[in-house]
Formats: sequence, structure tokens, C-alpha cells
Amino acid sequence: MNRRERRALRAIARRLAQEDPSLARRLHHGAPPAPATVLDRIAWTYFAVSITLMASGFVLDDTSLLRGATLLLAVFPPLILVLAAAFRVTSHDQYMARRLRD
Repeated sequence: MNRRERRALRAIARRLAQEDPSLARRLHHGAPPAPATVLDRIAWTYFAVSITLMASGFVLDDTSLLRGATLLLAVFPPLILVLAAAFRVTSHDQYMARRLRD
């Protein structure tokens, strides 16, 4: 950005701070952090454990390991949906609490 554009943005920021201080604070602090990274880690770890159990069941020719891995993989989609909903509610509640404080 050139100087003129930066100056214009600073002027807009000052006017916004005068007109709506709470909105200016929220814009300055940014959006609440997305819990997707935590959910991604949980999902990939769960999936890796399931696949490892399945591979072990094939290699060791153990039907109980295969059944366990199949059960884990069958539970995987609903579990991730429930966790995603829980994270979404938690992050929304935190966002609303911070918004009410401001």
C-alpha cells in the first residue's frame, strides 16, 4: 500500500473508533480462533490408530484386532461430528462471552 492508502485506512479506523468503539475493539482483536486444528489432530490420530490396528490384525491374522479396528472406523464419522459440534458450541460461547464483556 502506498502512503495515501495507509493514511486513508488510519482515518477510517479513527472514525470507526469514535463511532463504534466496541466494533473497533472486536475488529482489532480479530475473530475467535478456530478449533479446527485441535479437531484435525484428534481426527487424524484416531484414524491412524484405527488403520494401525487394522494392519496389525491383517499381519498377525487376528480377527479380534480386525473387528476392533472395523468398529473404531465405523464409529469414526459420528464421533467426529459430535466433537465438531462440541467445539463449535464452546468457541461460540467463548466468543459471545467476550462480545458481552466488550
